[in-house]
Amino acid sequence: MFQVEDFVPSLFWICAIGGSSLFILRSLFLFLGADHSDGDSGFNILSLYTFAGFFMMFGWVGLGCYVQFDFSITYSILIALASGLLILFLLRGIFSSMKKMISYGDQFSLEQTLGKTGIAYSTFSEDKVGLVHVSVGEILRELSAISKDGRKIESFSKIEVIEIKKNDLIVVRKLR
Repeated sequence: MFQVEDFVPSLFWICAIGGSSLFILRSLFLFLGADHSDGDSGFNILSLYTFAGFFMMFGWVGLGCYVQFDFSITYSILIALASGLLILFLLRGIFSSMKKMISYGDQFSLEQTLGKTGIAYSTFSEDKVGLVHVSVGEILRELSAISKDGRKIESFSKIEVIEIKKNDLIVVRKLR
């Protein structure tokens, strides 16, 4: 005959081991860069992380309450549910905070430099590649450049980006 007292520890063990395994694997994939979730999906309240965290805490706390502290089934389940919900909201808070720390400064394309002015960092001409500093979106970029008209551009001369070549090379002209 089916006994609830025999089923409850098994339920807690399944939730604890399954939730912990999923949480550890998912975290490992995230830290190794193999997490291919789409953008914000890892930061929602009902994501794979929060479900894994919920079941992990539900299982371990429920198991501890029922087996170790000898609480009743009702109290063990209620405390396990409360701890599972607590970790769910805690993970949501952590991931929301992490989402706010994302910097979009690394999303850069040379097209953003067209028409921008900057400073020549090294002396160069049309046949010699030099370096220029151009500010794009409050970030100073050091870029490889050549002179448009073949004239020599001295270090610290003011320049303007007028064209983009292949291989991350820009064409600039000296401003007077």
